[in-house]
Amino acid sequence: MDEIINKIVETVSEGILQKIKENWGDVKSSRNEKEENEVFSITDVCNRLKISKPTLSRHIKLGYLKPSFYVGRSPRFTQSTIEEYISKFNEAKEV
Repeated sequence: MDEIINKIVETVSEGILQKIKENWGDVKSSRNEKEENEVFSITDVCNRLKISKPTLSRHIKLGYLKPSFYVGRSPRFTQSTIEEYISKFNEAKEV
């Protein structure tokens, strides 16, 4: 009887572990998509880039950084927009 119970527990455990492994890939990919689609405010961008709000506002006015969209009058930026902005400044430093 104990052998049968142990075999059932082992089979169920293997099935659960397999399902977790299958679903873990879905969780990881959805998390990556979420990070790519994350939206940042001016304060968020300033904190991430360690620059002041006046500097960021000046760069927006000069066209170095363009908001992805606006919520009311507040600009919002996506991760890809911020990465483009950073790459522009890295290229300018190299020249």
